[in-house]
Amino acid sequence: MKIKLLFISVISLVVSCTSNTRQMDSSSMEPTISRGEKITIEKTETLKRQDIIAFNYNDPSTGKKQWAFRIIGIPGDTIQIKHGALYVNGKLSKEPYSKLSDNLADSGTFQNDIFGSTKENSWNTDNYGPIVIPLMGEVIKPDLIVNEKLYAGFLDKDRKIKQDLYFVLGDNRHDAYDSRFIGFIPKSEIAGVVKKE
Repeated sequence: MKIKLLFISVISLVVSCTSNTRQMDSSSMEPTISRGEKITIEKTETLKRQDIIAFNYNDPSTGKKQWAFRIIGIPGDTIQIKHGALYVNGKLSKEPYSKLSDNLADSGTFQNDIFGSTKENSWNTDNYGPIVIPLMGEVIKPDLIVNEKLYAGFLDKDRKIKQDLYFVLGDNRHDAYDSRFIGFIPKSEIAGVVKKE
């Protein structure tokens, strides 16, 4: 009996160490996950496209420190958005879960708060990229000014990418402060995969 109780205690401890429960505090993942809905964050070493992840990012304007978005791009992928439609590695991505407003930004409309946007490329929320997610260990050339912005903080002294990077988007595209604004998400800041309760 004691052995059985000890076994149950150990299992409970493992579960509590590898997952935790909280409430979704924004509408950025609607309609998939609604504001106030309970979610569980499960730690994992394996990440793939379409996983919804929780990650750490400190937004000084709101004080928010943990976010949940969907992985759209993994290391080696090329991401592009054309008039609201997502392309991964040149192929149109089916996104039955995504929510877009009817008011899409025009191609060529410059949006200065967009990650990687310049007056030359004029990226915006609905017309973005193409942007390449580099592989860990890849050497980034210093000759492009845009590279200094895109990969700042992710390079070692030899200009190699230090760890796996991911590109995330909110399902509620026009109400999501995602990789289009904050850039790549490094694996070291990912808390786990989000599951609905």
